[in-house]
Amino acid sequence: MNGLNRIKERILEDARMEARSKIADAEKRAEEIKKAAEARANEAAARIRAEYEARAQDTSRRMVSAAQLDMRKKVLAVKQDMIDKAFRACLEALGSMPDVEYRAMLEDMLIKVVETGDEEVVLSQGDAARLGDDFLTAVNARLAASGKKGGLRLAVDPGLTGGGFLLRKGGVETNSTFSALLRLVRDELEPRVAEILF
Repeated sequence: MNGLNRIKERILEDARMEARSKIADAEKRAEEIKKAAEARANEAAARIRAEYEARAQDTSRRMVSAAQLDMRKKVLAVKQDMIDKAFRACLEALGSMPDVEYRAMLEDMLIKVVETGDEEVVLSQGDAARLGDDFLTAVNARLAASGKKGGLRLAVDPGLTGGGFLLRKGGVETNSTFSALLRLVRDELEPRVAEILF
């Protein structure tokens, strides 16, 4: 029996060794599978992280770009408002000139735009009172001295405001109010005004 026990013992020992070998192989294979799974998970995590970082950078760039555009719009609006104020200040300065200078300026403006000398000059009520009764007399005398008719006639329009005048003859009206003249030259002057302001 001793021999039989030995054989049994040998078979059991071989079985144990083979089991240990298979367990070791299985553990090694499990470790390899685990490492491969970790590598794939790390790759996927890195890819996802890179995608989200790219999205975050893109979102950040868009937000910065939108903020910069909004800021430029606001700066432009402020600049435009300042330019508008400069032109309004110009109109106010024209209206607040001393009466003598104001009258001389309007006389010169009329002399330049009168074609025949028998047109109708339309003034606001304020300008008619400010310029005085002899305003057209003086302008007509200058026109006559330059060889034109000296027959300008005065009309007062209570709805006219802002200084300057309208010149009418027949169905034609020349608008020489300060606001109309300023609108005509604004496109030309605006870049220079902006350059001075900014």
